[in-house]
Amino acid sequence: MTIRDAVALARKELVETSFEDAEFEARQLAAFCLGKRRLYTFELADEMPGDALKKLQSCIMRRKNHEPLQYIIGEWEFMGLPFTVNENVLIPRADTETLAEAAERIISERKNTTAPVRFLLDVCTGSGCIGISIAKRTGVPALLCDISPEAISVAEKNIQLNGVGGLCMCRQGDLFEAALPFAKERASGFDIITINPPYICTDVIHSLQPEVLREPMIALDGGADGLEFYRRIRKGYSCLLNPGGVLLLETGFDQGAAVSELFANDGAVSVLSDICGNDRVVVVEKRLNRG
Repeated sequence: MTIRDAVALARKELVETSFEDAEFEARQLAAFCLGKRRLYTFELADEMPGDALKKLQSCIMRRKNHEPLQYIIGEWEFMGLPFTVNENVLIPRADTETLAEAAERIISERKNTTAPVRFLLDVCTGSGCIGISIAKRTGVPALLCDISPEAISVAEKNIQLNGVGGLCMCRQGDLFEAALPFAKERASGFDIITINPPYICTDVIHSLQPEVLREPMIALDGGADGLEFYRRIRKGYSCLLNPGGVLLLETGFDQGAAVSELFANDGAVSVLSDICGNDRVVVVEKRLNRG
């Protein structure tokens, strides 16, 4: 059987699970089973080795049972960089790139000023994709924090995978718990804090796609109104963010106004849209201290 035939077989099997993405997912799984990150057209006429075909059949069954493609492959791309992923971390999504890109713009704008970005804190880091990608692409060091020791383990692997061991470090703790002693040791706060917190309303979770329900519940459930973690963030972030620093918060598509209102008294607040035009990031620029 050629690789083209194997992809066609996989696509047919996946249509009822993956719908319009069946062709894409079939090619991704075939590439994975061949030990590649992607398949090129000129390779499709090659023979599909028996062991790779057997592995593909196993992957198809896992996908038909609604295991996310990204978990089957074990790696996904974010901001053009590879990240190890498994059931202990959220899958990196294009929507979240809005947050990372906003941080990069701020870093670039302040680079040659009297207030450059010297250190970044990434809370609820999960796979580490936000903090690691920003550090890799800008050279700004980052502290990555998460309550889950399993997530921290994944983030540490991704630090090594992306070669930023000299820029990034991990600490395990609930929200700002691990960052506080770190900042005390440095005798300095952070210039940017990025957070992608749990923000889905508890009573909505049951209606999510079965693939999403395979992701860690601790990273999804934002409480009764989806705003529980934003309230906790509001109470704890200020002592860690330097005056003039920026807090960047990912939100649900309909939460921009509500989250902005929570932080309205803290400084200049704005909302950024994602590539689909939905509210996605609330930006809070902390006021400078007045002498």
